[in-house]
Amino acid sequence: MNCRTTRMNNPEIPSFLAAVMKLSIQLNGIFVPFKRTIDTLQRFCRPLMFHNEDQLFDLSNSGSSLLFRLAGRNFILCTRHQLTNQNREPKDVVLIVDNSDGRKVALTPNETNFVEIMSPEQATLSDIFIAEYASIRNGRDVQSQFLSLDLNAMSNLREIPPEQIVIIFAIGYPSRFSSFEPRLDDEEGLPKGLDIVSRWVKLYLEQTAPSAWDDEYRVPLTLHHKYQAVIGDPDGFSGSPAFFIYQDSQKNAHLGFAGMITDASKSGRFNIYEAAHIRTIMTDIIAKQA
Repeated sequence: MNCRTTRMNNPEIPSFLAAVMKLSIQLNGIFVPFKRTIDTLQRFCRPLMFHNEDQLFDLSNSGSSLLFRLAGRNFILCTRHQLTNQNREPKDVVLIVDNSDGRKVALTPNETNFVEIMSPEQATLSDIFIAEYASIRNGRDVQSQFLSLDLNAMSNLREIPPEQIVIIFAIGYPSRFSSFEPRLDDEEGLPKGLDIVSRWVKLYLEQTAPSAWDDEYRVPLTLHHKYQAVIGDPDGFSGSPAFFIYQDSQKNAHLGFAGMITDASKSGRFNIYEAAHIRTIMTDIIAKQA
């Protein structure tokens, strides 16, 4: 089975984003217009893929993930419950890359980590899974699959005053937009397999006050009040990375990392593990495995 990602058809750009579209963001050392920033980041925001012991359904997916490169190492970040809710093991996680013959190849991680928080009162902070890949995996260079993301240098929501934040956005793969499509034989026109197609969407978000719905140790976000969208069933947004654009005192635009979505409601309310918490976890992982 092959897999591919594609974008949902989007309506015209919301009017409240007109000013944002004029900004350019530095991404991997290159200034990129905002309207291309989301498309560029999407390359590193993938559905979380699993290998199945089934000749027909050899791949399946569960939610979203971020592929990033930190301290010269390559990581996939998502929530723990994307695996446990599907009764999957870390060894089932795969990275899909293009082979030299044009086919897709599924690569298992070199290392995996279920984050463990020892403090009982902070146990809900353990809903994080991290997989690591060597830059050369099974003879294939996979480094280009991962976004250079210096969490220590990148600003998070704690560090930027709300009035300097221009927009917060997330990229994810809702389950209802994933499908299995038949692959036809070129000569006979008969089905010869299935492709799994995951369609990605973007969300425009803003900070909001905590409510009784929100989980402890999460940061609440809600759909931007000027963004007229109905998200429907939010299943699949778990693991979606959330970024933000902010302007400094000189009106220069910068990209920040807000965190990772762990929970969502049909009303358009989201909880995220904030980037400051993820930064601490990654610092610990890198220090222990250096």
